Amino acid sequence: MEKKGAGGLNKAIERLEAKLKENDFYEATQLVKLLSFRYKTQNKIEDCESLLITGIEKLATQGKAYQCCSELGGLLLEVYVSNKIPVDDDHVAKITKIYNLYPKNEDIGKVNFLNSALNWSQGQGVKNGYSGFHDLLADWFDTEARVASSLNDSITTEQEEEQSTKTSKPWREAIKHYVKGTSNSTRTQQFSDFLLLYSRHVLQSERDLLIARVVFEYSSLGNLKDANIMYESYCKTLSSQPELKFDDTPLIHFIGFLLATLQRDAWPLFVLLNDKYKPSLERDPAFAKLLDKTAQ
Repeated sequence: MEKKGAGGLNKAIERLEAKLKENDFYEATQLVKLLSFRYKTQNKIEDCESLLITGIEKLATQGKAYQCCSELGGLLLEVYVSNKIPVDDDHVAKITKIYNLYPKNEDIGKVNFLNSALNWSQGQGVKNGYSGFHDLLADWFDTEARVASSLNDSITTEQEEEQSTKTSKPWREAIKHYVKGTSNSTRTQQFSDFLLLYSRHVLQSERDLLIARVVFEYSSLGNLKDANIMYESYCKTLSSQPELKFDDTPLIHFIGFLLATLQRDAWPLFVLLNDKYKPSLERDPAFAKLLDKTAQ
């Protein structure tokens, strides 16, 4: 027996397929937008969702309509937000499937789509956003960073400044999502390997800044376990590789003292440390905000 309302949805899909056979992607997209809006205003949320997802999947199979997919994906997430759709296994799977429809070189659309999905998950009470979405973005930016740096083991002194600037964004974005992603031994090792590679593509004088950013990101989220793991792993690994010339700087000392202080919940000492190491902390303007969050 046909589900009530399914006939109308099936007819909508048939009209969509007809437009796609004509390679009229624009009209196909407009058709889905129009019909999904009707379903939404009629409070037929399941039909609205089904039509949008079907439209995205069928457009993606064309291999060149990803901008249209992104447009419909944005509408899908608007439906999720406005109807307070829960962040459960079913809906997470749907979002992940759509994300995986994008080819590797379709960067802007897929990243924007997943960032919107993170906003939806946060709106539904998932603190910091659903970790699985962060994992996907961390992996994507990890790959982008490696490509941007051409996977060189090292760079010449003359190239350091130019290379550092060129690759800065994907490296930093990857770190942001790794920190908020799934916490397990596999992901931690992957993140650790990524940081080691990153350390080869920054100025020698910035290697302590790199681990400081990671630790402060973790501490601002209250995740002292992973902050300690990454700090110890990073310092131990770099110290064992003389070619990386890892310096024992005041900032490195501060990180060690900070982690010990946070584990003791010693507020007066926290304030004292921030004051004493102020010159080192001022090397990166972002540190102040992260440490303020840590204090909270």
